[in-house]
Amino acid sequence: MTVDQNIFPTIQGENLERQRFILPQDLQGVKNVLLVAFQQWHQTLVDSWAGPLGQLIVDRSDVYVYEIPVLPRINPLGRFFIDGAMRRAIPSRQVRETTITVYLDREQLIKQLDIPNFDTIVPMIVQPDGRILWRGQGGYEAKQFSELKEVLE
Repeated sequence: MTVDQNIFPTIQGENLERQRFILPQDLQGVKNVLLVAFQQWHQTLVDSWAGPLGQLIVDRSDVYVYEIPVLPRINPLGRFFIDGAMRRAIPSRQVRETTITVYLDREQLIKQLDIPNFDTIVPMIVQPDGRILWRGQGGYEAKQFSELKEVLE
């Protein structure tokens, strides 16, 4: 398998409003901030980015922020229960619309993206053509946020 770590692979998912997506082509922004998470406890790390990113994109129509929980392949009933629990836990329709859950071979995805393991989240900026313009690691940090802002400009 040939891997280009600067290209986001084509994957399928569904947001918490039950809308299907093919990523990255269905991403709405010219530049999209993806917060790729692998574990339930990563939600705290994802949330640490919410305030700064929300302020950053408030007046921008070209940038969208998406949460991408990456879960292992499971049967449809398991997906139904997991997605339902997440849906009930998130009161904001906007957050549900931009939370796209994917169920796939996680090992293959981290190899494709050159991510060392599932230990933390990976924030990245991705264009709809799949080009990864920037990537970070972990929760919000001022230095990473500064780099992200620079790429978005």
